[in-house]
Amino acid sequence: MLVSTGYFYWTRGEMHYSKAAGFAKKIAELYPIDVTTDMRSWAKPRSIFCI
Repeated sequence: MLVSTGYFYWTRGEMHYSKAAGFAKKIAELYPIDVTTDMRSWAKPRSIFCI
């Protein structure tokens, strides 16, 4: 869980199913899950991937 490692911003809500694919693409670009531990360590002090 990212909260335990200092990432405490999150997104929640509801949307129409027709917008789900576009939203998933946007979130994947803004919050990548496939970055390395080193990249997360670099990004956290800069508030990248967590806002």
